[in-house]
Amino acid sequence: MPLLLTAALALAGLARAGMVTAPPPGAAEVGVLLCAGDGCNDRMFWVTHDSGLGDLPVLSVDSLLADEAAARRDEQASQRLRAALEQARQALLEGRPQVADNALNEATRALEQWAGSPTNQELFTLWFLRGAVSLEGGLHRVAQQELRRAAAIAWNRSVALPEGSERWAEAYYAEVEALLAEGTGQLVITEGEMELQYALDGVPLGPAPIRVHLFPGLHRLTADHGRQGHAWTQEIEIVAGRTATTQARTGSEGDARWATYQLVLAVETMRLDPELARVLDAWAERHGVRSLRLLRLDLDHQVELDEIDREVGGTLPTFRLKAARYEPALRRMSPLGD
Repeated sequence: MPLLLTAALALAGLARAGMVTAPPPGAAEVGVLLCAGDGCNDRMFWVTHDSGLGDLPVLSVDSLLADEAAARRDEQASQRLRAALEQARQALLEGRPQVADNALNEATRALEQWAGSPTNQELFTLWFLRGAVSLEGGLHRVAQQELRRAAAIAWNRSVALPEGSERWAEAYYAEVEALLAEGTGQLVITEGEMELQYALDGVPLGPAPIRVHLFPGLHRLTADHGRQGHAWTQEIEIVAGRTATTQARTGSEGDARWATYQLVLAVETMRLDPELARVLDAWAERHGVRSLRLLRLDLDHQVELDEIDREVGGTLPTFRLKAARYEPALRRMSPLGD
């Protein structure tokens, strides 16, 4: 094998040695290298071999986001959602509101971990049953809010009350009347990525541009391009008589650059963007990781690669490392020094 190719392959093998796409089982802490795109290669080599971080498993922002996107589209989450909703309904009918509440909490967790689009009926049922549980517990003001959200989700009027829920129907229809009296607001989805297919509260809308009238309240908007990769989810608040405007951003490269920028900023300010914090929290919980070490590298200078440099004629950059620790369970950032 030519000497030039041998050296290049050796360098490539070294670059992969410490890099991971998912943390090894039992890893309490994982490093996240704050870079995006092809420019990560030199940084990953340096941080896994020359930075003195030892055996700390390190992954890139791209890898973390790709893993999170795949998990959020996992069909297991949809199955957990449906099973939990049925368990909650049965428990309510049997007079066990605490069991129903636990099941609804499980349904909510499944929904948060899934960027797919549940059906309109499933989303409606979640909030209707939450309202029913609150009514059973005497929390009438909370029940009004939850039943109001269920009514807002039924903006296309194609849902049915869960079987056996007649005892809570009167309270629900009172919230429907209140919403009708408020009037509607508008959601405008502006044109962005042409391949995206939108769904609102589980109702397919097709591609943008889109304009739809909705009942006031919170609504779940999703977008997907049908290929493996990032899906997009956003909660939209609609106010009567007003127009809310949005546009999905799903490109993985754009996501990684945005996330990298936010994480670099967090290392400086010790404050993390709430949306990104939710992504890190879900990722860490799924993998059993207690903390993330955010690794920011600043270019220092070029050094020779000894034997590889003599054979290939290349140089390898070195960096100054600045790090911070993020603990998802505590939502806490702490500096680790230079």
